Amino acid sequence: MNLPKFLRRGGPRPGRVAWTEEFHSWDAAEAASTGYDAGMILRKVTEATRAVESGAAPYERDSVLFDRIEYSWPLLSGLLWIHSRCGSLRVLDFGGSLGSTWRQNRKFLEHLPGLSWKVVEQEGFVEVGRAEFERGPLSFLSGVAQAAESGVDLFLLASSLCYIRDHRSLVDSAVASGAPYMILDRTPFHSGAEHTILLQTVPPEIYEASYPCHVFSLPRFLEEIETSWKVVETWNCDLQPDPGATHMGMILERRPS
Repeated sequence: MNLPKFLRRGGPRPGRVAWTEEFHSWDAAEAASTGYDAGMILRKVTEATRAVESGAAPYERDSVLFDRIEYSWPLLSGLLWIHSRCGSLRVLDFGGSLGSTWRQNRKFLEHLPGLSWKVVEQEGFVEVGRAEFERGPLSFLSGVAQAAESGVDLFLLASSLCYIRDHRSLVDSAVASGAPYMILDRTPFHSGAEHTILLQTVPPEIYEASYPCHVFSLPRFLEEIETSWKVVETWNCDLQPDPGATHMGMILERRPS
């Protein structure tokens, strides 16, 4: 497989993702963005995922290949803890690409009874995922309701909630799914009173793209979810790409209705 140099095992890392000026609305940030070539991104992610599946590289994130798996140990601990509580681990992985988080952690999970990992994604990712990568506990679906039909133990948002225009609607969907637990990982927060909207620009050696991104007010976010979710634990992620925010993870338990 002829991969770009920065994707090769042992090659240099791409440049940093950049966050620029604050916008008063999602529409304003979207108007200032260049957008992205969804087909090109899907091709890059597919190529990288094939490399991992073939054994040419151990780990992929956002189409970039790494020479070793970079674990989020708090996330993995949360996954195992939820299995111990539920007796199963039925994951609804919203925005989970072609199964990156599943492959990151499968060595520690694939032996567990009652395991399923359903990725909810855009239609193009679902089509490729079903055609090439759907095997074992991993499957691909285009809607939360469809993924929740057979039961969900965990609603997983690994660096996806911040890219949703109406983040509160997605959190409501997590409640509606019936999942007793929700995990956020690699989600940007700040300590101010209000959520902010920034423009995120991806390094061109990964792909050409810029798009709106929420940086959530931690106190306001916790206030928004407190009627439905109880915080079990939080952590600061090892990956901190934006000096103006703290990328965090949290394990949340559903409050009794």
